[in-house]
Amino acid sequence: MLPFIICTLSAAAGERDAASLYYARAVQHRVAEQTPGRDSSIAGGIVRNSLDEPVAGATVTVIRVRTVDGKTKFDDLARGVTDDSGRFAIAAKTRAKDEIGLEVHAPGFMTWRRWEGGTVEGESIILNRTIDDAYFADVEHEKDAFRRMSLLLDLTGRRAFNSNHFDERIERYYSHLGSVRDALLAIARSKFFAVVDDEYGQSPAQRAKNLLIYWFDPEDEPLIREWAKEDGFKGVRLDNQASGASPDEALRAFAAAHFAREPKTLNYFTNPVFGPDCTHAYVVFVVRYAYWGYWQPIVLLQEKDRWMVKLTAEGGRWHDLSPDGPSRVYP
Repeated sequence: MLPFIICTLSAAAGERDAASLYYARAVQHRVAEQTPGRDSSIAGGIVRNSLDEPVAGATVTVIRVRTVDGKTKFDDLARGVTDDSGRFAIAAKTRAKDEIGLEVHAPGFMTWRRWEGGTVEGESIILNRTIDDAYFADVEHEKDAFRRMSLLLDLTGRRAFNSNHFDERIERYYSHLGSVRDALLAIARSKFFAVVDDEYGQSPAQRAKNLLIYWFDPEDEPLIREWAKEDGFKGVRLDNQASGASPDEALRAFAAAHFAREPKTLNYFTNPVFGPDCTHAYVVFVVRYAYWGYWQPIVLLQEKDRWMVKLTAEGGRWHDLSPDGPSRVYP
C-alpha cells in the first residue's frame, strides 16, 4: 500500500506543479496579446512555443490586409527569420492608412497572424503546436513526465489568440487519442486543471473530457455518461440504438432512424477514421437543405461482431447556403 500512496502523492504533486506553471504562462500570454508592443518603423520581438522556449528559424512577415471583391487578401511587405534566441527585427515601409499586421510560420506550429496594429517593437508571440503525427510522436518519445504533461497541454490547453486553429478537426488526429488516454484521464480528473483558462469558460480538464468522450474507451463509459450530464456536454447524445455488421451498415441504420424524424434531404457521411485496433471509428454526418445545413460527429465501436453507434453530438450549422451548391459543404 505504501508505494501506491507515494506514487499517488508524487503524481498529484507533478500535476500541481505543471498546472501552476501552465496557468502562470497563460496569464502572461494573455497579457502579451493585449499589449502587442511599442509603435515603431521596425517590427521586432520574440517568438516562443507554449513552453516559453524560443522558436528559431520561424518566418516572420509584415503583411498588409486588403479586401478585394469581398475576399481578404494578404500582401507581403517585408520578411525576416528568427535567430537562435527566437528574436526578429524587420524594417518595413508602410503607410499610416494601411491595415498592417504580422504573420508567423514555423514547421510543426500553427500559423500565427495579427491582422492589424501596425509594426511594433517588443512583441511577444506564442506559437502552438500543430496537432499531427509529429506532435504525437514527440509526446510518445518524451521521457520526462513533467515535460510530457506540458506537451499535452498544447492539445488540451488554451490556444494563443492569434493562432490559426479554427479549422482544427478531431478526425485529423483521432487515431492517436488512444495512445494518450491515460494522460487525458489524469488531466480530466485533476482539480488543478479544472480552472478556466480562456474567454469561453473552458479549462484543460474540460477539453480532455471532450477528447475522451469522442475516443469512447469502453472502460470510460461510466465516466462519459456522468460527464454528458455537465452543461459543457449537453449536445452529446448516448441513446442511439443503431448497429450493423459493419460501420456502413450501422450508419445506414442511423440515417434511416434520423430521417424518420425530419424530412429527408441530401446527406452523406465522411470517410471513417479508425483507431489503430480498428474497433473505434469517428465519422461526420452531413445534412444539407437548400439554404442551410448541419453536421454531427458520430462515434462507433465494435462490440463482438456488431458495430454500434455509441455517440452523436451537435457539430455545427451553415446558413445562407445557395441552392445551386456546392452539395458537399463539409471538408
